[in-house]
Amino acid sequence: RSSAGAQGGNGGGQSGRISASFVNERDHPVGLWWVDGSEIHHVTTVESGDTAKLTTTVGHEFVAKHTSKGGKGETVAQWTVEAKHATTPLVVPRGTPKDEL
Repeated sequence: RSSAGAQGGNGGGQSGRISASFVNERDHPVGLWWVDGSEIHHVTTVESGDTAKLTTTVGHEFVAKHTSKGGKGETVAQWTVEAKHATTPLVVPRGTPKDEL
């Protein structure tokens, strides 16, 4: 299991801050990236069957990318963090067999 924090935007305030869990149900690791406007920033890698917990802000956007395809591989999931994600995990679902290659 891993923990990380997504920084950015207006940074300082606590308004809308939550602890979110990202669950990887895929058969391979995925890279978790924070989307900051036109840029993306690698936050952590989530192993197959593992969970990453991070402190973030409601409204932040994240993508999960297929790491075995190198660097910033194919996007396999994406989310915008909502208040409900303080208790409901964000899940990288199992893919179709061709996605798992």
